[in-house]
Amino acid sequence: MSRKKKFEINISSCSTALQLIAADILQRGFLNIRKPAQAATWLAVSQPCRRKTMISISKRINRNGETTWQATVRVVGAKSISRTFGDKAMAKEYGVDVEKNLLAQLPAPVSEPKTIEARETDFMSEELGTIVELFMKAKLVRKRKRHAGVAPTVIRNVGGAKVASICHSWVASYIDRMSQTISKQGRPFSYNSICSQLVLISLAVRWRAHSFDLEPPYFPPYSNLIPEGVDEPRDRRLEPHEERQLMHRLQSLPKAESQFWPLLVRLALETAARQQELVGAEWKEFTFDGKKAWWIIPAAHTKSKKLRKVPLGREAQRIVRELESLRDPQSQRLFHVFESAPFVSKLFAKHVRAAGIVGLRFHDLRHEAISRIVIRQRKMSIYTIMAMVGHSSLDMLNRYANLRGEELAEMVD
Repeated sequence: MSRKKKFEINISSCSTALQLIAADILQRGFLNIRKPAQAATWLAVSQPCRRKTMISISKRINRNGETTWQATVRVVGAKSISRTFGDKAMAKEYGVDVEKNLLAQLPAPVSEPKTIEARETDFMSEELGTIVELFMKAKLVRKRKRHAGVAPTVIRNVGGAKVASICHSWVASYIDRMSQTISKQGRPFSYNSICSQLVLISLAVRWRAHSFDLEPPYFPPYSNLIPEGVDEPRDRRLEPHEERQLMHRLQSLPKAESQFWPLLVRLALETAARQQELVGAEWKEFTFDGKKAWWIIPAAHTKSKKLRKVPLGREAQRIVRELESLRDPQSQRLFHVFESAPFVSKLFAKHVRAAGIVGLRFHDLRHEAISRIVIRQRKMSIYTIMAMVGHSSLDMLNRYANLRGEELAEMVD
């Protein structure tokens, strides 16, 4: 029977290679260490040495009897790099520099994949605002253009709510809170807008769950939380007497305002353009060719993010010519006196109230303009009108073309 020999090794005095071998043997279970502290010491000492590179400095004597120092840097899976110096310090410095450069080029260690439980914990603790922000920045995600306008509102108002917060009571609370929050237009968010916000949250959470390789969590339905009879499609039009009252009010404003406000309203009624399209309009978008003229609204200014061509009739051409006489050489915009669309919306509401008109919004001018186009431009096909005003469906055109009974009667031969 053979006897096992006992031996002791001072691990700290071993070479790097021996330390790595000892640690590997210990981890594989080929050594029976009675003292746990000794095993821990072996592993602790060997861990700093478990690198993919190793430096060795060797003393050499050449044929002339001169002492030289060879620095060798070994890389796992690659050819070693060596260089000889006359000074030991220089050899060490060279080895450290080469090792540092090589380590910077090595790929980062692959971490162990997280368990489903760990991924679920991370996912459920993420904030909804952060998820929506990541969703909007993701290039491979197919997003609807309207989400770009909704995202900032969601990010600003979800607060610190996390994925784990999503439940029926949270959705109900969000709807109730947003219905009392004042938007940039100076009025509470409509329920249609709130539903668009919830759609975005739901899509972003679903996308984020897939990025964690998890099943999307349940998102409660919210249609039953919306009060009945609200957000009905608007059919408000500008009555003839209201138009006279409004223009009288706008023309009585101080000089600069009295010039631009009436022109803004008139151009809106002639082109059916949206508020942001009018306020952001630039001179380079307009083309005059003899008696013909047109306005090419860039995709960046339209709601659908698609370029739109709007023909300009005689009255619209006169308005643009008048604006040209008020042109500011330092600005590219027609309506350079107006800061932004929200700014115009707030002031318009103020002027409407001052004119004694109730319930009229700037966007209602678009309803009026489209209705007038349908009535007056009988030679234009429905498709042409839809292309001009930027509608992609007949249903949408029908929502805006709110013809009065007397107008329909006049259209009958």
